[in-house]
Amino acid sequence: MLSKYQLGQLYAGLRRAVRSHRWPEASHLLAQALGMELPGQPTEAEIAAAAGGHLVRQLSYRGFKPAELTMVVADLKPVVKLEDIPIEQARRFAARTSAGRKVVIGEAYRKDYLLLRSDPCAPDDPDALVCVFVSAGDQAAELAKLENTAREDAQTAGRLLGFPKCCVDAFCADFERSRVDQDTINDDAMRRMLAEAAAPGSASWKMNPLADGELLGFFPCRTNCPEALLRADRVIAAMEGLRPDELERIHRRLTRPALFWRLPFFAVARGVWRGPVLYLRELRVNAFADREVRAAQALLAAHLTSWLQPGCGISVEDGQLVRWRGDRRDGRLAANPGSAPLLCDWRDD
Repeated sequence: MLSKYQLGQLYAGLRRAVRSHRWPEASHLLAQALGMELPGQPTEAEIAAAAGGHLVRQLSYRGFKPAELTMVVADLKPVVKLEDIPIEQARRFAARTSAGRKVVIGEAYRKDYLLLRSDPCAPDDPDALVCVFVSAGDQAAELAKLENTAREDAQTAGRLLGFPKCCVDAFCADFERSRVDQDTINDDAMRRMLAEAAAPGSASWKMNPLADGELLGFFPCRTNCPEALLRADRVIAAMEGLRPDELERIHRRLTRPALFWRLPFFAVARGVWRGPVLYLRELRVNAFADREVRAAQALLAAHLTSWLQPGCGISVEDGQLVRWRGDRRDGRLAANPGSAPLLCDWRDD
Protein backbone atom coordinates (compact mmCIF):
# COMPACT_ATOMS: atom_id res chain seq x y z
CA MET A 1 0.00 0.00 0.00
CA LEU A 2 1.12 3.56 -0.65
CA SER A 3 1.77 5.76 2.33
CA LYS A 4 0.08 9.13 2.70
CA TYR A 5 1.17 11.68 0.06
CA GLN A 6 3.47 9.16 -1.70
CA LEU A 7 1.45 9.33 -4.91
CA GLY A 8 2.69 12.81 -5.81
CA GLN A 9 6.30 11.68 -5.45
CA LEU A 10 5.68 8.61 -7.59
CA TYR A 11 4.05 10.68 -10.30
CA ALA A 12 6.91 13.20 -10.31
CA GLY A 13 9.33 10.33 -10.86
CA LEU A 14 7.06 8.84 -13.52
CA ARG A 15 7.05 12.12 -15.43
CA ARG A 16 10.86 12.29 -15.36
CA ALA A 17 11.20 8.66 -16.45
CA VAL A 18 8.86 8.92 -19.46
CA ARG A 19 10.42 12.26 -20.45
CA SER A 20 13.80 10.50 -20.65
CA HIS A 21 12.37 7.27 -22.15
CA ARG A 22 13.60 5.24 -19.18
CA TRP A 23 10.83 2.72 -19.68
CA PRO A 24 11.77 0.02 -17.11
CA GLU A 25 11.89 2.69 -14.40
CA ALA A 26 8.62 4.18 -15.65
CA SER A 27 6.98 0.74 -15.58
CA HIS A 28 8.14 0.19 -11.99
CA LEU A 29 6.75 3.56 -10.85
CA LEU A 30 3.48 3.06 -12.74
CA ALA A 31 2.99 -0.36 -11.11
CA GLN A 32 3.56 1.23 -7.68
CA ALA A 33 1.07 4.01 -8.40
CA LEU A 34 -1.56 1.53 -9.59
CA GLY A 35 -0.82 -0.91 -6.81
CA MET A 36 -0.73 -3.78 -9.27
CA GLU A 37 1.70 -6.11 -11.01
CA LEU A 38 2.22 -5.20 -14.66
CA PRO A 39 3.02 -7.96 -17.18
CA GLY A 40 6.19 -7.95 -19.24
CA GLN A 41 8.38 -5.00 -20.18
CA PRO A 42 7.33 -3.33 -23.43
CA THR A 43 9.94 -2.02 -25.84
CA GLU A 44 9.89 1.57 -27.04
CA ALA A 45 8.48 0.37 -30.37
CA GLU A 46 5.65 -1.46 -28.58
CA ILE A 47 4.86 1.64 -26.53
CA ALA A 48 4.76 3.74 -29.70
CA ALA A 49 2.46 1.18 -31.32
CA ALA A 50 0.16 1.28 -28.28
CA ALA A 51 0.08 5.08 -28.47
CA GLY A 52 -0.99 4.82 -32.10
CA GLY A 53 -3.65 2.15 -31.78
CA HIS A 54 -4.65 1.41 -28.19
CA LEU A 55 -5.51 4.83 -26.74
CA VAL A 56 -8.81 6.69 -26.81
CA ARG A 57 -9.95 10.09 -25.62
CA GLN A 58 -12.71 9.10 -23.23
CA LEU A 59 -12.31 11.49 -20.29
CA SER A 60 -10.08 14.54 -20.75
CA TYR A 61 -10.72 16.95 -17.86
CA ARG A 62 -10.38 19.78 -20.34
CA GLY A 63 -12.96 21.79 -22.30
CA PHE A 64 -16.74 22.06 -22.45
CA LYS A 65 -18.92 19.05 -21.65
CA PRO A 66 -21.99 18.61 -23.88
CA ALA A 67 -24.34 17.86 -20.99
CA GLU A 68 -23.32 20.98 -19.08
CA LEU A 69 -23.76 23.18 -22.17
CA THR A 70 -27.22 21.64 -22.48
CA MET A 71 -27.92 22.54 -18.85
CA VAL A 72 -27.11 26.18 -19.67
CA VAL A 73 -29.31 26.37 -22.76
CA ALA A 74 -32.24 24.49 -21.20
CA ASP A 75 -32.01 26.22 -17.78
CA LEU A 76 -31.79 22.88 -15.98
CA LYS A 77 -29.84 24.18 -12.95
CA PRO A 78 -29.78 27.39 -10.89
CA VAL A 79 -26.09 27.80 -11.76
CA VAL A 80 -23.92 25.73 -14.10
CA LYS A 81 -20.20 25.39 -13.40
CA LEU A 82 -18.14 24.70 -16.52
CA GLU A 83 -14.78 23.46 -15.30
CA ASP A 84 -11.30 23.21 -16.87
CA ILE A 85 -11.97 25.55 -19.80
CA PRO A 86 -9.01 27.06 -21.69
CA ILE A 87 -9.16 30.75 -20.94
CA GLU A 88 -9.62 32.01 -24.53
CA GLN A 89 -12.48 29.55 -25.05
CA ALA A 90 -14.06 30.83 -21.83
CA ARG A 91 -13.84 34.44 -23.02
CA ARG A 92 -15.44 33.59 -26.36
CA PHE A 93 -18.20 31.67 -24.59
CA ALA A 94 -18.91 34.63 -22.29
CA ALA A 95 -19.04 37.03 -25.24
CA ARG A 96 -21.58 35.00 -27.17
CA THR A 97 -23.79 33.81 -24.30
CA SER A 98 -27.30 35.19 -24.76
CA ALA A 99 -28.64 38.12 -22.80
CA GLY A 100 -30.50 37.28 -19.61
CA ARG A 101 -27.71 35.09 -18.21
CA LYS A 102 -24.85 36.15 -16.03
CA VAL A 103 -21.44 34.70 -16.81
CA VAL A 104 -18.53 34.88 -14.37
CA ILE A 105 -15.04 33.66 -15.26
CA GLY A 106 -13.04 32.37 -12.31
CA GLU A 107 -9.36 32.80 -11.55
CA ALA A 108 -6.78 31.15 -13.82
CA TYR A 109 -5.08 27.90 -12.82
CA ARG A 110 -2.90 25.15 -14.24
CA LYS A 111 -3.84 21.52 -13.84
CA ASP A 112 -1.59 18.64 -12.87
CA TYR A 113 -2.98 15.95 -15.16
CA LEU A 114 -1.63 13.10 -13.06
CA LEU A 115 -2.86 14.15 -9.62
CA LEU A 116 -5.71 16.19 -11.15
CA ARG A 117 -4.94 19.02 -8.77
CA SER A 118 -4.87 22.69 -9.68
CA ASP A 119 -2.45 25.52 -8.89
CA PRO A 120 -3.09 29.24 -9.53
CA CYS A 121 -1.35 30.75 -12.53
CA ALA A 122 -1.28 34.00 -14.51
CA PRO A 123 -4.09 34.51 -17.06
CA ASP A 124 -1.51 34.75 -19.87
CA ASP A 125 -0.02 31.34 -19.04
CA PRO A 126 -0.34 29.22 -22.22
CA ASP A 127 -1.81 26.36 -20.16
CA ALA A 128 -4.23 28.54 -18.18
CA LEU A 129 -7.64 27.05 -17.42
CA VAL A 130 -10.63 28.62 -15.69
CA CYS A 131 -14.05 27.73 -14.36
CA VAL A 132 -17.02 29.50 -15.92
CA PHE A 133 -20.15 30.05 -13.84
CA VAL A 134 -23.49 30.72 -15.58
CA SER A 135 -26.82 31.64 -13.98
CA ALA A 136 -29.93 33.71 -14.56
CA GLY A 137 -29.57 35.36 -11.14
CA ASP A 138 -26.71 36.12 -8.79
CA GLN A 139 -25.76 32.50 -8.09
CA ALA A 140 -22.85 32.55 -10.58
CA ALA A 141 -21.14 35.42 -8.77
CA GLU A 142 -21.91 33.87 -5.39
CA LEU A 143 -20.40 30.52 -6.35
CA ALA A 144 -17.32 32.14 -7.93
CA LYS A 145 -16.75 34.10 -4.72
CA LEU A 146 -17.18 30.96 -2.61
CA GLU A 147 -14.56 29.12 -4.68
CA ASN A 148 -12.10 31.97 -4.16
CA THR A 149 -12.66 32.30 -0.41
CA ALA A 150 -13.90 28.92 0.90
CA ARG A 151 -13.04 26.35 -1.75
CA GLU A 152 -13.50 23.41 0.63
CA ASP A 153 -17.09 24.33 1.53
CA ALA A 154 -18.62 21.53 -0.54
CA GLN A 155 -21.97 21.75 1.26
CA THR A 156 -22.63 25.37 0.23
CA ALA A 157 -21.28 24.79 -3.28
CA GLY A 158 -23.55 21.78 -3.70
CA ARG A 159 -26.57 23.75 -2.53
CA LEU A 160 -25.86 26.59 -4.98
CA LEU A 161 -25.39 24.10 -7.82
CA GLY A 162 -28.70 22.40 -7.02
CA PHE A 163 -27.19 18.96 -6.41
CA PRO A 164 -29.25 16.42 -4.41
CA LYS A 165 -28.41 16.69 -0.71
CA CYS A 166 -27.74 12.95 -0.44
CA CYS A 167 -25.11 13.24 -3.19
CA VAL A 168 -23.53 16.33 -1.62
CA ASP A 169 -23.29 14.50 1.72
CA ALA A 170 -21.61 11.50 0.03
CA PHE A 171 -19.12 13.77 -1.72
CA CYS A 172 -18.30 15.54 1.55
CA ALA A 173 -17.53 12.13 3.06
CA ASP A 174 -15.26 11.40 0.07
CA PHE A 175 -13.55 14.74 0.67
CA GLU A 176 -12.87 13.94 4.31
CA ARG A 177 -11.57 10.50 3.39
CA SER A 178 -9.17 12.04 0.86
CA ARG A 179 -7.62 14.11 3.65
CA VAL A 180 -6.32 11.01 5.41
CA ASP A 181 -5.41 8.65 2.57
CA GLN A 182 -3.02 9.12 -0.34
CA ASP A 183 -5.79 9.38 -2.95
CA THR A 184 -7.14 12.52 -4.53
CA ILE A 185 -10.80 13.46 -4.01
CA ASN A 186 -11.51 12.33 -7.58
CA ASP A 187 -10.12 8.87 -6.86
CA ASP A 188 -12.08 8.40 -3.65
CA ALA A 189 -15.36 9.54 -5.18
CA MET A 190 -14.82 7.56 -8.37
CA ARG A 191 -13.90 4.29 -6.65
CA ARG A 192 -16.89 4.57 -4.30
CA MET A 193 -19.19 4.86 -7.28
CA LEU A 194 -17.53 2.37 -9.58
CA ALA A 195 -17.49 -0.34 -6.92
CA GLU A 196 -21.27 -0.45 -7.39
CA ALA A 197 -20.84 -0.99 -11.12
CA ALA A 198 -18.49 -3.96 -10.65
CA ALA A 199 -21.28 -6.51 -11.15
CA PRO A 200 -22.56 -6.90 -14.73
CA GLY A 201 -25.83 -5.06 -15.31
CA SER A 202 -25.95 -3.48 -11.86
CA ALA A 203 -25.59 0.23 -12.72
CA SER A 204 -27.31 2.45 -15.27
CA TRP A 205 -25.20 4.00 -18.02
CA LYS A 206 -26.72 7.34 -17.04
CA MET A 207 -24.60 7.32 -13.87
CA ASN A 208 -21.29 6.57 -15.62
CA PRO A 209 -18.73 9.33 -14.82
CA LEU A 210 -15.97 7.98 -17.09
CA ALA A 211 -16.43 10.19 -20.17
CA ASP A 212 -16.57 13.82 -21.19
CA GLY A 213 -20.18 13.02 -22.08
CA GLU A 214 -21.17 12.23 -18.47
CA LEU A 215 -24.66 13.50 -17.79
CA LEU A 216 -24.64 14.82 -14.22
CA GLY A 217 -21.71 17.11 -13.45
CA PHE A 218 -21.48 15.56 -9.97
CA PHE A 219 -20.82 12.20 -8.32
CA PRO A 220 -24.11 10.57 -7.24
CA CYS A 221 -24.33 9.06 -3.79
CA ARG A 222 -25.09 5.69 -5.36
CA THR A 223 -25.73 4.43 -8.84
CA ASN A 224 -29.48 3.99 -8.24
CA CYS A 225 -30.04 7.38 -6.55
CA PRO A 226 -33.54 8.46 -7.69
CA GLU A 227 -32.67 12.17 -7.60
CA ALA A 228 -29.53 11.68 -9.68
CA LEU A 229 -31.36 9.51 -12.22
CA LEU A 230 -34.10 12.14 -12.51
CA ARG A 231 -31.52 14.82 -13.29
CA ALA A 232 -29.86 12.60 -15.89
CA ASP A 233 -33.23 11.98 -17.54
CA ARG A 234 -33.84 15.73 -17.73
CA VAL A 235 -30.51 16.23 -19.49
CA ILE A 236 -31.27 13.38 -21.91
CA ALA A 237 -34.70 14.85 -22.71
CA ALA A 238 -33.15 18.25 -23.41
CA MET A 239 -30.37 16.76 -25.55
CA GLU A 240 -32.89 14.77 -27.59
CA GLY A 241 -34.26 18.11 -28.74
CA LEU A 242 -31.04 20.13 -28.89
CA ARG A 243 -28.21 17.67 -29.65
CA PRO A 244 -29.63 14.29 -30.80
CA ASP A 245 -26.52 13.20 -32.75
CA GLU A 246 -24.27 14.09 -29.84
CA LEU A 247 -26.52 12.20 -27.44
CA GLU A 248 -26.12 9.08 -29.58
CA ARG A 249 -22.32 9.37 -29.42
CA ILE A 250 -22.47 9.94 -25.66
CA HIS A 251 -24.66 6.88 -25.21
CA ARG A 252 -22.09 4.72 -27.03
CA ARG A 253 -19.29 5.98 -24.80
CA LEU A 254 -21.19 5.67 -21.54
CA THR A 255 -22.26 2.07 -22.19
CA ARG A 256 -18.67 0.81 -22.64
CA PRO A 257 -17.39 -1.53 -19.92
CA ALA A 258 -14.40 -0.09 -18.08
CA LEU A 259 -11.34 -1.40 -16.26
CA PHE A 260 -10.42 1.21 -13.66
CA TRP A 261 -7.39 1.62 -11.38
CA ARG A 262 -7.24 5.29 -10.50
CA LEU A 263 -7.52 8.52 -12.42
CA PRO A 264 -6.21 9.08 -15.01
CA PHE A 265 -5.50 5.36 -15.58
CA PHE A 266 -8.42 3.31 -16.88
CA ALA A 267 -9.42 1.45 -20.03
CA VAL A 268 -12.69 1.03 -21.88
CA ALA A 269 -13.67 -2.11 -23.74
CA ARG A 270 -15.93 -3.66 -26.32
CA GLY A 271 -16.80 -7.25 -25.68
CA VAL A 272 -19.29 -9.85 -24.50
CA TRP A 273 -20.12 -10.65 -20.89
CA ARG A 274 -20.45 -14.28 -19.82
CA GLY A 275 -21.31 -14.03 -16.18
CA PRO A 276 -18.57 -12.02 -14.43
CA VAL A 277 -16.10 -12.51 -17.31
CA LEU A 278 -15.78 -9.95 -20.12
CA TYR A 279 -14.51 -11.50 -23.37
CA LEU A 280 -12.70 -8.75 -25.24
CA ARG A 281 -13.08 -7.54 -28.77
CA GLU A 282 -11.15 -4.35 -28.00
CA LEU A 283 -9.47 -2.69 -25.01
CA ARG A 284 -8.26 0.90 -25.21
CA VAL A 285 -6.70 3.03 -22.48
CA ASN A 286 -7.98 6.54 -21.76
CA ALA A 287 -5.61 9.22 -23.11
CA PHE A 288 -4.98 12.82 -22.07
CA ALA A 289 -3.52 15.62 -24.19
CA ASP A 290 -0.68 16.21 -21.65
CA ARG A 291 2.32 14.67 -23.45
CA GLU A 292 3.97 12.97 -20.45
CA VAL A 293 0.70 11.67 -19.02
CA ARG A 294 -0.27 10.33 -22.43
CA ALA A 295 3.09 8.56 -22.63
CA ALA A 296 2.42 6.91 -19.26
CA GLN A 297 -1.05 5.90 -20.47
CA ALA A 298 0.51 4.43 -23.63
CA LEU A 299 2.93 2.52 -21.40
CA LEU A 300 -0.02 1.02 -19.51
CA ALA A 301 -1.69 0.14 -22.81
CA ALA A 302 1.48 -1.61 -24.01
CA HIS A 303 1.66 -3.68 -20.83
CA LEU A 304 -2.00 -4.68 -21.10
CA THR A 305 -2.03 -5.50 -24.80
CA SER A 306 1.01 -7.74 -24.39
CA TRP A 307 -1.04 -9.80 -21.94
CA LEU A 308 -4.60 -9.41 -23.24
CA GLN A 309 -5.41 -10.11 -26.87
CA PRO A 310 -8.83 -9.96 -28.54
CA GLY A 311 -10.78 -13.05 -27.54
CA CYS A 312 -9.29 -13.24 -24.06
CA GLY A 313 -11.60 -12.87 -21.11
CA ILE A 314 -10.96 -10.74 -18.02
CA SER A 315 -12.46 -10.76 -14.56
CA VAL A 316 -11.49 -9.49 -11.11
CA GLU A 317 -11.32 -12.14 -8.38
CA ASP A 318 -10.08 -11.56 -4.83
CA GLY A 319 -8.56 -8.26 -5.95
CA GLN A 320 -6.60 -9.84 -8.81
CA LEU A 321 -7.02 -9.28 -12.53
CA VAL A 322 -7.64 -12.70 -14.09
CA ARG A 323 -7.13 -13.63 -17.75
CA TRP A 324 -9.32 -16.31 -19.34
CA ARG A 325 -8.81 -18.49 -22.41
CA GLY A 326 -12.14 -19.99 -23.27
CA ASP A 327 -13.63 -21.29 -20.05
CA ARG A 328 -10.40 -21.63 -18.06
CA ARG A 329 -8.27 -19.19 -16.09
CA ASP A 330 -5.00 -18.61 -17.88
CA GLY A 331 -3.14 -16.07 -15.73
CA ARG A 332 -3.54 -13.43 -13.08
CA LEU A 333 -1.99 -10.14 -11.96
CA ALA A 334 -1.73 -9.45 -8.24
CA ALA A 335 -2.88 -6.14 -6.77
CA ASN A 336 -2.60 -4.43 -3.41
CA PRO A 337 -5.61 -4.65 -1.07
CA GLY A 338 -7.67 -1.49 -1.35
CA SER A 339 -6.43 -0.57 -4.82
CA ALA A 340 -7.50 -3.58 -6.86
CA PRO A 341 -8.80 -2.83 -10.37
CA LEU A 342 -12.54 -2.47 -10.83
CA LEU A 343 -14.18 -4.08 -13.86
CA CYS A 344 -17.35 -2.08 -14.47
CA ASP A 345 -20.43 -2.75 -16.53
CA TRP A 346 -23.25 -0.31 -17.36
CA ARG A 347 -26.86 -1.30 -17.84
CA ASP A 348 -28.34 0.12 -21.05
CA ASP A 349 -31.78 1.21 -19.84
